[in-house]
Amino acid sequence: MSLGFILRPYSLAAATLSAGAINGIAGAFPVSSLADPQPKVVVRSNAAGAAPHQLSVTVDFGADVTIDTVAAMFCNVGSGSTWTVYATPAAVGAPSDTAPYQLVGTGFGQAPAVPGRLRHALWAGVAVSARWLRVYITQPNLTPAFISLGQLLVGARWEPATLFGNFELGAARSIDDRSVKRSLPGGETHAERGARVPGFSAVWSNISHAEMRVLWAILADLGESAPLLIVEDPTATAGQNEAMHYGMIERIETIERTQADKNRLELSIREML
Repeated sequence: MSLGFILRPYSLAAATLSAGAINGIAGAFPVSSLADPQPKVVVRSNAAGAAPHQLSVTVDFGADVTIDTVAAMFCNVGSGSTWTVYATPAAVGAPSDTAPYQLVGTGFGQAPAVPGRLRHALWAGVAVSARWLRVYITQPNLTPAFISLGQLLVGARWEPATLFGNFELGAARSIDDRSVKRSLPGGETHAERGARVPGFSAVWSNISHAEMRVLWAILADLGESAPLLIVEDPTATAGQNEAMHYGMIERIETIERTQADKNRLELSIREML
């Protein structure tokens, strides 16, 4: 079992987004791209002229919201890159880089195990109340020449209170290979390579009625047409990139009562690339 959780991210479409970068933001890849749930719709800096190179994003939610999880996903930065995250409540009066909350100040995620995949970074900590969130992503060199970011997920996570309310054995990963294969008359096999789309199935058990009510409200709101993030283990020191699953629900297998005050849930998601 692991300390897995679900995040229904706040909509950035209703927030005010702004960005800054050394040498500015590429006009064809504005910060408003982060309001799109598709990871390939990115915000991107112009090519840097000197190192270090930095991209910053500021989110104004308009009023204080509860934040205990921030994920910067589908980012092209390499080894040695860092990220810093600040949260500022409305009472302070303007977004700040110093007070009152620095949520993150560390290396940017882990290298993906799958060649060609992009890097994710995660903070899952103690909840704060804040109106503004500011994220800095810094790479120490000019490789790659620009910084791109596909998703910035912010919200309050759903996490059962104890390990015994968390993942059962049986959580599984899958791959949907969208390639097309044909057997040719001469006996050869021809393949037109397509995306290999990951999937993830999770099983939670021993969920209390109170926890299930909160989870059911999340699932009923998301349906099968809005994205969520499932994290298998936020403290993972290896393989965390592959343990963060961003996508849409493909199906909810079962929601059943197993004891007087215990419930069990199985759901599957198709990840987004």
